[in-house]
Amino acid sequence: MLAGADGALPGLPLTEVLADVDAHGTRVAGLPRTPADPGRTRVLVQTPQAFRATAFRRAHAAGRSTAEDSALVADAGGRVVVVPGEPTNVHVTTPAELDLAHLIAAATPIDGEPGRTYRRIDDPDDAARSQEGR
Repeated sequence: MLAGADGALPGLPLTEVLADVDAHGTRVAGLPRTPADPGRTRVLVQTPQAFRATAFRRAHAAGRSTAEDSALVADAGGRVVVVPGEPTNVHVTTPAELDLAHLIAAATPIDGEPGRTYRRIDDPDDAARSQEGR
């Protein structure tokens, strides 16, 4: 890990604005994309995240509850660094996100080289071709 960090996570710069909405659907507050502290920035946290096992166990043993593991480790005093994220690394928790992941996979080159042959994830012959080495 970078310079003795206890963990690392991929992150992307925020491009969207977050807003608090009350029970009536009215916007009541917002979170600026840029924090007031000029030495900080905000990122969209992605997975997978990686942690030193000792720091991860210590954080979980503290018994706190957070939305995700990097916050848990940081709240327990661990140093979690951010590395560049990948925009196509979508979080899949809803049917719409799964559809998006399918579209991304379908548009990904088989050999990782742009301009090459693309696979279709719904192609039943794809598995057979892979096994035959084609």
